[in-house]
Amino acid sequence: MRGVAYLEVAGDGKVSPTGDAVARAQRRSIGAAVFPDHGGNLTSLLLAVDDAVYRAKDRGRDRTVTAQAQ
Repeated sequence: MRGVAYLEVAGDGKVSPTGDAVARAQRRSIGAAVFPDHGGNLTSLLLAVDDAVYRAKDRGRDRTVTAQAQ
């Protein structure tokens, strides 16, 4: 019986058949919004940041996009 003293798992939880962690690049798309510049209440602020995240993804991922001012 073989034991494992330490096992590192990649960010996506995948482990190779040999038990080694599978290295995967982590990609980030970030949307930023500031109260009250991008939304006067919680709902409008969340909608603005959600829109900014999707614009970051559309522009090629690995980007930070600021919400458009109201």
